[in-house]
Amino acid sequence: MKTPLTYGVFLALASCLLTLVLYFGGFHSDSTKFHTAELIGNIANPILSIIFICLAMRTARQERPLGEPYGYGSALGTGVLTALTGALIIAIFGVIYSKFINPNFVDVLIESKVAQMQAQGKPQQMIDGAEKFMHMMFNPAVQLLVGIIFGTVFGTIISLIAAIFFRRKTTDLPPEAPLAA
Repeated sequence: MKTPLTYGVFLALASCLLTLVLYFGGFHSDSTKFHTAELIGNIANPILSIIFICLAMRTARQERPLGEPYGYGSALGTGVLTALTGALIIAIFGVIYSKFINPNFVDVLIESKVAQMQAQGKPQQMIDGAEKFMHMMFNPAVQLLVGIIFGTVFGTIISLIAAIFFRRKTTDLPPEAPLAA
């Protein structure tokens, strides 16, 4: 239980650090730069999730005695708990970030999305509706709930795949010593 929590915290710290680097780099303050920050986040965050979920599975497998199996279910459980821990912390940080650290973040994000829609030639009525929806979705309670759900679901998908590679099948175990008569 300690391993998934540890790596979940590491996952969250890496993701939060990335957010702060982008913030201090000015990518979260200007809607013209926001697209770049979004691209960086969309590439880096899944990679961070894969790395820390795999590290958690590997460490949990190594912590088990060699004669004891570490099956698919054990590996999957480790990955899901790691993802859940990371998602909880990241979602809480996201609310704190958008409320206290960068209170203009939601406005910059919405401004960037509206500019994208205008550049695509979307009708103004559609843009206005999307803008209202985005304001509703970035309510702190909704942001927290959606962050936890999406982070856990995405981490579970990663875990479903990674567990195949990190399980220790019973056929991989060393043969037991013959019983003495």
